[in-house]
Amino acid sequence: MIDTTFKETNIAQVAIKKSETDYEVITLFQFLKKSAIERTELVVGKKVEFIDYKGGKVPLLEGLKAITLLIKKLREEGQLLSNMPV
Repeated sequence: MIDTTFKETNIAQVAIKKSETDYEVITLFQFLKKSAIERTELVVGKKVEFIDYKGGKVPLLEGLKAITLLIKKLREEGQLLSNMPV
């Protein structure tokens, strides 16, 4: 099931920096629904932080590795939605 697979990443939420003091907090699934280009721009622009289930920050490289493995696993299991841009 996708929900269980998402929990394996240890990423509960993604915080997207909108300004110096404003963040939009979304689920990992919502982040993955964004286009690959938009996600890349957010990461390169240092506007994204990954948050674990305890509320702590996940290091960027660790989060990116986990997301990459998640996408690979979902594709292999045929669970990746065809309309989900990755």
